[in-house]
Amino acid sequence: LQSLDLSYCRSLKQLPREISELSNLISLDLGHCNSLETLPGEMSKLVQLRQLRLLGCGRLKQMPIGLGNLTNLQSLDWFVAKQSSPSDVGGGLSELGTLNNLEGALNIFVHGRHCESSAANLQMKEKLAALCLDFRSSLDENHEEVLEGLQPHADLTELTIRGYQGKALPKWMMKNQLHCSFPNLVKIEVGPAKYCTHLCYFGRLPHLK
Repeated sequence: LQSLDLSYCRSLKQLPREISELSNLISLDLGHCNSLETLPGEMSKLVQLRQLRLLGCGRLKQMPIGLGNLTNLQSLDWFVAKQSSPSDVGGGLSELGTLNNLEGALNIFVHGRHCESSAANLQMKEKLAALCLDFRSSLDENHEEVLEGLQPHADLTELTIRGYQGKALPKWMMKNQLHCSFPNLVKIEVGPAKYCTHLCYFGRLPHLK
């Protein structure tokens, strides 16, 4: 089997471990399975997987440890980053570090606490067009440090930051850096960000719509 579509299976809470036996699986669609809470750790064996659709899986608590082994992934629209302590890297942002073939749109939900957000290596994901960073469920007190490490690549066209509780935006968004860092940006959304006292120079983005 190369393609499996389980989208809109609203009563599905978890996948069986045996799914890892589908060694030739290329596409797995779990979109809008809004009862899905966990993914089996054995998914790291699906090394041929190129598309993993999770959009709308609002109850998903974290990604499985070893997801970073799926280096052939080209489409991953939903990523829940959960890390409870500095020593716990499994299921955290570091799982994104090796997934440099991702393209299209990526939504990252930052849960728990993250000490090494730069390990996500977003600057190397040059095929991503749209990025959403959602902090609304984050337990980390230092949103500024986490966001600083999540700088995306320069060809991004859409950037969304939600639930940010820092007082200042990261350096890669401020002053003269914004139009240099993102010359192709056409859409940007920042909010809610009730503690943020300084915004960036949106007027310097040449293609902003």
